[in-house]
Formats: sequence, structure tokens, C-alpha cells
Amino acid sequence: MNNEIIRPFPEIVTENTSEKTALIDKKRSMTYRQLGAAVKAYAAFLAGEGVKKGDRVILTAFSECAYVAVFMAVQSLGAVTVPVERAVREDTLTHLVQLSDAKLLLTAGKKKYPFVKTISVSEIPADTDADYPHVQLSADMVCEFVVTSGTTGMPKCAYHTNRNIFANTVNTCEGVGIREDDVILIPLPLNHSFGLRVLRSALCMGATAVLQNGTLFPKEIKNNIEKYSCTGLAYISSAMESILATEGEQFVREVFGKLRFIEFSAGAVPGNIRKQLTQLLPGVDIHNTWGSSETGGSIFIDFSRTPAKVEALGRPRDDSQAGIYDEKTGSMLTGRGRENIGRLALRGDMVMQGYWNDTEKTNAAFNDGWLLTNDLVWRDDDGYYYMIGRGDDIINIAGEKIAPQEVEAAANQLPYIYDSACLAVKDASHSLGMKLVLLARGDETKGEEALKALHSTLNRLKAPEEIKFVANIPRNSMGKINRKELPSLWGTGSSGGSAENAVINTIMTRRSIRNFTDVQVPEDMIKVIVEAGRYAPSGRNSQTRQFTVIRSVKEIEHLRSVTGAVAGREKTSFNGFNPCSTLILISNERRNKDGIQDAACAAENIMLAAASMSLGSVWLNPLMNISDQPEIREILDSYGIPKGHIVWAVIPVGYPDSTPVPVISKENVVRYID
Repeated sequence: MNNEIIRPFPEIVTENTSEKTALIDKKRSMTYRQLGAAVKAYAAFLAGEGVKKGDRVILTAFSECAYVAVFMAVQSLGAVTVPVERAVREDTLTHLVQLSDAKLLLTAGKKKYPFVKTISVSEIPADTDADYPHVQLSADMVCEFVVTSGTTGMPKCAYHTNRNIFANTVNTCEGVGIREDDVILIPLPLNHSFGLRVLRSALCMGATAVLQNGTLFPKEIKNNIEKYSCTGLAYISSAMESILATEGEQFVREVFGKLRFIEFSAGAVPGNIRKQLTQLLPGVDIHNTWGSSETGGSIFIDFSRTPAKVEALGRPRDDSQAGIYDEKTGSMLTGRGRENIGRLALRGDMVMQGYWNDTEKTNAAFNDGWLLTNDLVWRDDDGYYYMIGRGDDIINIAGEKIAPQEVEAAANQLPYIYDSACLAVKDASHSLGMKLVLLARGDETKGEEALKALHSTLNRLKAPEEIKFVANIPRNSMGKINRKELPSLWGTGSSGGSAENAVINTIMTRRSIRNFTDVQVPEDMIKVIVEAGRYAPSGRNSQTRQFTVIRSVKEIEHLRSVTGAVAGREKTSFNGFNPCSTLILISNERRNKDGIQDAACAAENIMLAAASMSLGSVWLNPLMNISDQPEIREILDSYGIPKGHIVWAVIPVGYPDSTPVPVISKENVVRYID
């Protein structure tokens, strides 16, 4: 792309009238000519509804061609797009309508709202030849709000001009190396900055974008990559960690190895995952892009091609500037090296204009033309930036600033600690009035050894003084540690009382574990876990379920081998059935209409009981659809499972040999009716 001629996004795309495929979703595809015609039809309809230059239009995002076309249509009219998640909460939507003074809401569904004019995209004709008033889209015209929640309170809107969006697009195209012949899979929400900029970049380059709804669907990702011969993927690291844990390295090698490049954003890829992916995918360019709602993608690195900088955040492109802001002096640091730490600052055309209708937050975000982020970084002699941590995560003890991520990285290198979280807690008896401590998931017998190891590798103030083992480390939907929950998990604070209740804490922190050590769980522990399952609720108190506990590793491997062969033949699910030392089968009478629910209740009790003992477990259902296949039924007969039973759950239990998969919690699924 020519970064000297500022062009609005809709103009660049709609001037391409070729028959090349522009967009593919689950239902249909669109050529560039068809996309341009749809944009024109939607724009004509919206103009008829009174949408004009400068109006703010909120859109609920959905991963389909129609959303992309209507998004472009709004901007073609000179109006401002305000994309939000599809399941946006009504109070959030009300706030955004008031903040932006939105004229219209375009939705994927049928629901109408009393506080804003609402139109369903499905109701808009996409095949009309009607024309609309063409608007001259200038470079400095505001065209887009990116909704960002920040750390507290209601969302705010980072607003961007066509110039900002163009610079953002150029940064991505050149920073990642997107080409016209690329077919890029985008399984990301199209209201977020990352998904939008990759989509825009693909279309502006004349490439093909494949839209997928959600990152944690490995079969769909595999099918899309193979069906459409995808060359690129926009992804998040927590989702890749999940696939590595659930599907294994061979799946990652076979599926993602077909790509030319992967771009990660929405958080830095952990160093251990970078090294693992570099080894698994030697022919794939693997990029990590630092980006935000305020700047788009700004700091780039292809860590597969720069092994010496594998831990780096990256560096900006030549037409962007990055620096380090020192809050103590209020000036930019010029020094290099780890001793020169400050807030990452950015300057360039890609930076937002400010926060809409919020002068106070806008003024706080800028200093002498630099946008100040909350990420603490340092810079090496080659101009690469390295992340220390978020500014609001930094722990201050006796004037020493400690990044908890540094302590956690050291702890997680120990073979008997699988995950950890560092925090400071008040201690009146301590000479400093507080102390550094560590929450950890791992081998509880190694606590003293862990503390000694950390004291030998970290300086005195950075080494934790105590360690407490917990079932799991609380994480948010992006796989980042939920630090607000840590004090109550340690036992020194409160978060509504829930984390101080052992049962509630186990429920909230349990995670699926699919990889286990070969250490056998003591029989008395397994008996307690199975008893917990036996005491689970049963519909009409029928109690027709049966629990079969397999402790023979050889027998488990035999069942696993036969199940895999039959599942492959019958084309049924066989995901995550990894080697383990204990396997619990839950079966129930096929005549019991509550059978699967009864099994589910028992499975949950079993997994919670296991988590309370720092054991790992996961619910698998590879036998659900093949219990009556001859080879499987023969094995079940040998276990004494009645012929009238279906095996609804297969639960491996053992000592974890991997970090738990971050839970990607779906939001906005709770409704209270008063």
C-alpha cells in the first residue's frame, strides 16, 4: 500500500470490482464486485433512513459478509461506525447511545430498543440499484469509534479519523507482510480493534478474508484452513495454548503448519509458547503485534525469524515512533537497558484523536503529543522493546518496584510448579509492613524447595517469602491472571466473600486438565472422589447410573486405542483422550430420560472433588455415540457395564502435567428478572 496517499477504507475496497473472492463466512461468499454492490445497496437504504455525514451508528458485530458490507456502507455515507459485541448488555448499550449520541442501532437480531432507533441488518435489501448521496470522505473526518472498557467503569470510545485508520492499515499490511494472494482466517470478534484491523488490511490489499465466529473451535479452524487453503491466521495466544493442551502438538503441526503466517495480538505471546511454536512450525512466520484500541497495531516482531529477540515485544515501523516515558521526571528516557524502565509511549498517524466526550481522560492519555500506555517497558540497543508488566500490576515494597510477571516467570520455570501468581500482602509483624508471596498450582510437597530456588535466582526483595498451593490460578477470558481475586485467594482480603469459601473457590477456579504425569493417584483419594460423584443429584432419585474405575494403565491404553479406531471409523469425537493413570466411566440406563443429566451432575462432583485435592480432570464423551459398536460393547461387557447402559462421561483423573487451559467465559449470559 502507498502510505503517502491517504484513502478512506470503503473507497479502497469498493473500487475493486473484480470477481476475486473478498469474503467467506459460514453461509456464503462474496466477490469484490458483489461486496461493492452490497455496500452501495446498504448505503442507499441507510441514507433513506436519514443517516448522514457525522452521524454515529452503533452496530452489533457478527462474523458474516453482511456485517462487513453494512459497516462499510455506514462509513461510505460519512457517518461514524461504533461496533459493539453481539451480546452487548443493555445497560452498556444505553451508556454508549448516550455517550455517542447515536442516531441508529444496526443489529444482527430482531430485538428493538426503546432508547434508540433499531434496524435488523437482515431487514435491509442488499440487491437494490438505488443510488445515494456520495460524500467526500476527507482524511481528517472522524469515521470510527473503537469501544474500550479500560480497567474500570463503563466503556469509553477511542475515536479515529480516516487518516488514523489508513495508517493503522498500512502498519498491519507492512508489519505483518499481508499480500494480495493471501487467504486469511479471522476467527475474532469484528468489534475489537484486532479483528477489524486485520479484516481491513486483507480487503485493502485485495486478499480474501475467511470469517469464523470464535477462536476455540479447532475442528472448524482445521476445516476452514484446509477447505479454503488459508495462508494466514489472526489469533490470540490463550486460544493457541488451549488448542495445544486439548488437541496436542501433532494437531498444531499438521493444521497450522499449512499457513504462511500467524499474527498474534491482544496480549504478548508467552516466551515458552513462542519457543514451542517456533519448533513446531519451522516454515511459518509467527508474528506478535502489540496493539490497542487507541493505536491499532503499533509494535511488531516476527519472532520465528528473530530467535535472539524471542522474548521481545518488538519495535515500531519506520513511520511510527515509540518511546519510554518516565513518570518521575515527566520526560522521555533516552537510555537503553533494563535499568531504564517506563511507560510505553507512541506517536504517529495511527494514534487516536482522543476519547469521545471525555476531555479529562483524553488529556490524561497524552503528554506532549505522545500517547502514554499503561505498559511498562525497556528498550535494547537494537530498538526492540521488552514488556515488564502493566503499570497497575506493579508491586511497590520499600521503594522497590516489582513486576509480578518476572517472579511468576521464574516460578513457572520450576518443574514442580505448573502455574503461579505473585502478590504483596499486608503483614504488621514484617519490618516493611508487607511481604511478597506466591500462589502456586503444583506439587505441595515442594514448597520449601521452591522458595529456596527463587531466592537463589531473584534478588532479595523480589523473592517471595511464602508460598501457598491452590487448585488453580484465577484467569480472565483472555487467559490473563485476574489479580483482583488474588488477595482473597491468599486469605487476606475479600471479593464478596466467595473466594473465602473453599467450595465456591474450587468451583470458580477449576479448569480442565488433559495432560497428566504418570504418577498414580492413591486409591483412597480416588475412592473419596468417586463417592462425591455417587452423592450427586439424580432425577426422580432413580440412581440408575454406574461408576467404573479403571486403574490399570495397560487397560486404559487398550480402551483408548480401540475407542480411537472406532471413533475414526464412525466419524465421532475423540478429542483430548490422552494417556492417564486413572479413568472413571459414568454410564446410565438408556431408558432413563434423565440419564445424561444424572451423569453430568456426577461428573461435576467428581471433577470438583479432584480439583479440591489439587488433582486434574476433564469430562470427555468419546463413548457417548459408540457404546453399542461391537468392539466397544465387548470391552464394556468385560467391565460389567450393563448392555442397557450408555457411557455418557469418561473422566481421566491425575496429577496435572500442564498449565490449565484458560477459561474463555462467554459474557452477558445472565439475566435477572426482578
